[in-house]
Amino acid sequence: MSIHNRQFVIGNQQKKIKADWEIVKIEENLYVSHCPNMVVRKIKDVNDVEWYLLGIAIQTNSDKENPLTEIVNSNTNKIRELYKSWSGRWILIGNSAIHMDCGGLIGCYYTKINEERWISSSLAILQEIGEFSPRPENLEHKSDFEWYPLPMTRFEGVYKLLPSQILDLKTFHTYPRALPQPIEGLSYNELLERLIEKFKFSLLNVAELNKKIFLYIKSISTF
Repeated sequence: MSIHNRQFVIGNQQKKIKADWEIVKIEENLYVSHCPNMVVRKIKDVNDVEWYLLGIAIQTNSDKENPLTEIVNSNTNKIRELYKSWSGRWILIGNSAIHMDCGGLIGCYYTKINEERWISSSLAILQEIGEFSPRPENLEHKSDFEWYPLPMTRFEGVYKLLPSQILDLKTFHTYPRALPQPIEGLSYNELLERLIEKFKFSLLNVAELNKKIFLYIKSISTF
């Protein structure tokens, strides 16, 4: 297994974690370095603002275009509405902010090292850069918390971005992001039909990527 496969790091300096990593300047004094196995797409919206899509975003709404086309045809202030219908595993960087998929499937950890901003999908990468020491507490397997409650991590001063947050790259503070809300007023059968339609459309879009599709089905037995 390759170490740091499909990972990224953003910082005020150009930082190659491995020799084959690629570096892109995303704004003044801020660079994203990523594993060549991570898909990275650069696009501009109608207002000529640059956006970087890391990972794979899948459109679930059959009435809408694919995520990249949506960005190209949208105003900057409308981007946050677009990705409410995206599934997949992705990070979106643009307009001096970081957005993540609603499940937070790509980790996004952030910290300051010598007053420099550093963000990565890997906590281990940030630990390598900043040489952080673990927190002094020893977690014990009991009935209470056995983990550090997010956004805390096992390293003091390193935090994890939550799906309900957006990270401002200028202030380096987070602000709330509204998650998709349930659709009210539909019957069980209507909800089921919508789920089936979105699932089918998502699989069609995934098939166009020409990658292997793995479907995990969990059976539940009742007694």
